[in-house]
Amino acid sequence: MLNHIRDEEECPLIDISETCRSDESAAASALSRPSHRLLYPEYQRLVDVLRAIRLKGHQSRIALRAYQHDMRYERHNLN
Repeated sequence: MLNHIRDEEECPLIDISETCRSDESAAASALSRPSHRLLYPEYQRLVDVLRAIRLKGHQSRIALRAYQHDMRYERHNLN
């Protein structure tokens, strides 16, 4: 894999992506082992939170890949 220095536009995208992965893991874990006292409305709220986290993570990974693609294209055209 090509090593490159991360710039100030790429770092926030990476941070968001990593945070979403961590949050997604925590939310999925909470859903896979729910409390016996968990009522359906609370369970549904957790499902909605997980869905929102997954969407945000997916969007951040797409933005990161698009940015990296653009930077590779730009570097290629400079050479």
